[in-house]
Amino acid sequence: RCRMNFEKYKMGPDPSVHRAMWDGFRAVYAEMDSKIKKMDNVQLSKVSEELANMRKFDLSIPGTYSVDQNSPQLDYIDPTLKVLNSQQHPRAVHMCDVRGNRYKFLLKGNEDLRLDQRIMQFFNLINSLLKNNRNTADLKVSIIDYAIVPFAPNAGLITWVTGADTFQQLVTDYRVYRDIHLNVELEIAQQFSGGVFNSLLQRYEVFTNVAKETDAIELREMLWLRSPDASSWLQRSTFFTISTALMSMAGYTIGLGDRHPSNIMVQRHTGRCLHIDFGDSFEVAMNRPAFSERVPFRMTRMMVNALDMGCVDGMFRTICEDVLWVLRESQSSIIALMEVFVHEPIFYGKEIRPSTKAQKGILERVAAKLKGNDPAPYDNPDIIYEVGQQVDTLIKKASDPHEYVRHYVGWCPFW
Repeated sequence: RCRMNFEKYKMGPDPSVHRAMWDGFRAVYAEMDSKIKKMDNVQLSKVSEELANMRKFDLSIPGTYSVDQNSPQLDYIDPTLKVLNSQQHPRAVHMCDVRGNRYKFLLKGNEDLRLDQRIMQFFNLINSLLKNNRNTADLKVSIIDYAIVPFAPNAGLITWVTGADTFQQLVTDYRVYRDIHLNVELEIAQQFSGGVFNSLLQRYEVFTNVAKETDAIELREMLWLRSPDASSWLQRSTFFTISTALMSMAGYTIGLGDRHPSNIMVQRHTGRCLHIDFGDSFEVAMNRPAFSERVPFRMTRMMVNALDMGCVDGMFRTICEDVLWVLRESQSSIIALMEVFVHEPIFYGKEIRPSTKAQKGILERVAAKLKGNDPAPYDNPDIIYEVGQQVDTLIKKASDPHEYVRHYVGWCPFW
């Protein structure tokens, strides 16, 4: 029918035919889009027969190339790509080298991974700074590095971090294991408010009611349940605390937002916390018009309960102070790296427009944080915090439910 209407449309302008033709096209598109979203697998031969049949590429496995040593050579790409059930429906891809080793990647489309690649370079700089400083050289924990390989402004590969689960998955697994409703917090909120809480006062009242009814211990309990013995659990709890503190300070420095439970992962065999998806960097999430974020990093009830002492005092606070002290001592190196980054067009989109003012604003915000001039009170914007004072202020703000309860529901502020 679409084709028939199209042929009629070509014969001459007819508003009724024009409307019918586009209605038909929209129906076809909606049907195709629905089927594509329900696909579990994609056969590479259906996308590119040449790529599916190719063997012994003259290429290294993506993300493994090194000037100092030989890198594994790509032999072939697995013909079946699994479609993941998330918002952008990325594909899981396996590549094999000439020795038969398999490498797993996440193939993402409709997303610019060049910013993520630059942020990973920044994290590598932090790892280097911490390793070479006497106060943090013995941490034994660094920001987990994984390869990000952009192909184009809207596609690229990310090395699959093996043996890690998202915060979301850990909570889900625990609740299934304990036979707890997956959305228990929202069910409680529905009982107390009828699902309507627009004002801050209403949101906080709902939060207090939810907090009385739930313990928020899922993350802590999963660290315990997945440990083979008490010694392993103690080590994993320590690594989780150190890595959380490290990522909190690193993320705060670059204004990393959108830290919802699917963007935070925990390694099973180490307990180390790692973050993914760095698109909302440089305070984009804090400056958006709807549901702007209020906290410098995620420190909700479940995060606090999973720390080594079940509170922010102790190792978490100490590591935050040590890391921030190193970052402030190395601010010239960090600002130099940031200055290179912000001149690239990848940093600008709907939220930030490319301009000298925007570039200067990004650098000024990072510099203010590293000088101790953030978060400054409104009555005295020139105040300079000591490292301990700055960390204390940041922790209080991040762990304050009055702040994060304002976030959108998908951020899971009740957790």
